[in-house]
Amino acid sequence: MRDTPLCSIYRIYEYMCANIHDQVQYETEYFYYHGDDPRWAMENVPDPQDEDEERYAFVASIVEALVASFNWRLSLGLQRDRSHRSFAEMDTNPPQRVCAPDWATAVPPLPVSLVISGTTQRRKTPFEARNIIGAINGHMYTV
Repeated sequence: MRDTPLCSIYRIYEYMCANIHDQVQYETEYFYYHGDDPRWAMENVPDPQDEDEERYAFVASIVEALVASFNWRLSLGLQRDRSHRSFAEMDTNPPQRVCAPDWATAVPPLPVSLVISGTTQRRKTPFEARNIIGAINGHMYTV
């Protein structure tokens, strides 16, 4: 059976809930470097239509966090096909930004806060925007 973008996203969900940050990093890189396959384009990630409201909000937040981290990588010249572009190349031909699928941006915030870890420190992330507290997405930003 072939792997799918949703399987990868749900693995990230499990790693984040379990505070296994190294695996979040590895899975993010794994997803990023599938860029040559159109099924793995962020805008093509299918709506999981998860019946669990909290998990659905968390998964949508992961998708938006991945989009932000992928755009950050592209801004550094790191391409999804593992090639590199210089800043001079990007000045004349800027990288095409990655976009989230419509379903992910449409998922509303949770009515009650969902606390993932012991921290209550607030950060401006897609997780915080959906009232998910303590989800750390810094491990999605690696090179």
